[in-house]
Amino acid sequence: MTGRGADIAPDRPGFPEAGGRVAKRAALQADPGWKASLARSVEAGYLVRQENKILVPAPFFEG
Repeated sequence: MTGRGADIAPDRPGFPEAGGRVAKRAALQADPGWKASLARSVEAGYLVRQENKILVPAPFFEG
């Protein structure tokens, strides 16, 4: 599968796979336009805090 939704985990519809998200984030960080936009956002005070978490099922979860 390619394009929109290509990184959706088949066993959890609507939840992106961590690997696909990591690749997208790396591409975004390499984009000069994104870096400039992020710098303007920081200067303007729009970005106060950002936190990312990757959630995985607990070993005892049978869902």
